[in-house]
Amino acid sequence: MQKQGRYHHGHLRQALLDAGLQLATERGINGFTLREVARQAGVSPAAPYHHFPHKDALVEALAVESFEALATALRGAAMTASGTALEQLQAIGVAYVCFAVEHTGAFQFLFRPELQASSRFASQEGALGPSPLDQASHDARQVLLDTIVACQQEGWIAPGDPAPLALTAWCTVHGLATILLHGSLRRRMQEIRAVEDAGHLAEIVTRTLTRGLLVREGMSETRVP
Repeated sequence: MQKQGRYHHGHLRQALLDAGLQLATERGINGFTLREVARQAGVSPAAPYHHFPHKDALVEALAVESFEALATALRGAAMTASGTALEQLQAIGVAYVCFAVEHTGAFQFLFRPELQASSRFASQEGALGPSPLDQASHDARQVLLDTIVACQQEGWIAPGDPAPLALTAWCTVHGLATILLHGSLRRRMQEIRAVEDAGHLAEIVTRTLTRGLLVREGMSETRVP
C-alpha cells in the first residue's frame, strides 16, 4: 500500500532516487538495498525494477544526479561572485567544499571507482559516446576549467594548458572537503582554537591556492581579492 507523502503517480523514478539518496545519507552508500529503497519510497518491492534492474544502476543514476547538482552549485557560485574571474575561482572552491559538507549523501556518489568501469555507452545508432555519468562529471569539471581559462584571459594566471591548474585546484578543495567530512581536521581545529566553519576554511584554502597560481611578473599578490 502506498504511503502518503512519498510516491506520487508518474514520478516513480525520482521518488526512488530521493529515497536512495536519503538512505545513503543515513547509512552510507553500501548500507541499503533496493527493497529498502522501495519501502522508503512507499512502493512495492518490485517497483524499482521498472527503472533500475539492480542496485548498481540506481547508484549510477544517483551519481549522475549528484554531479548535476554539484555543477549547478558551482555555476551558481561563479555567477553570483562579483568582480574578477579570480574571485569567481575562489567562490567555486568555497562552493565545492560547502556542497560536500551540506550534501554528504550526494557527495558519496562522486568519483566512485566501481562506476568508472562502464565509461561509454552505445547509442541507438550503435555509435559509442560518453555515458551519462561521464557527461555529468565532465560538465562539473568544465565549470572549473572555464574559470581557470577566464583567469588566464584576465592576466591573473599565466597562459598555457589550463588542465593541470584545474586539476590542482580540484584536488585542493576535494582534499579539504574529504578531511572535513572525516572529522580529523575539525578535531584539530578545536585543539588549536581556530575557526571550524567549513565555508571560512574553504575561503582560506582557496585564497592560498589562488595566490600560488598568480602570475609572478608584473603583478602584485596584494591584488588578490
